[in-house]
Amino acid sequence: MRVVENGMSTARDERAAARRNQSLPGQIVQLGAPKGLMYSGLSHPQRLVAYRRLIERAWIASGHTIPPPRPRAEWPGEVFEVQRNA
Repeated sequence: MRVVENGMSTARDERAAARRNQSLPGQIVQLGAPKGLMYSGLSHPQRLVAYRRLIERAWIASGHTIPPPRPRAEWPGEVFEVQRNA
């Protein structure tokens, strides 16, 4: 978020915004040019990792904190076994 004083952002604010934006993946695309595929060179597991990072960043940006991981046994739901009559 930029702090604006008298309708102008300060150089310090501009530098802080640039530092925050350095960690974001992306590329500059000219207006009207087709956009390249950012993750086309990644394997499916690597894409899932990138997707998770994107979700976590969005979650943090919205003001939430990342909860610690929960063991599978603590997840909500019911575990049951399906048996077929043979």
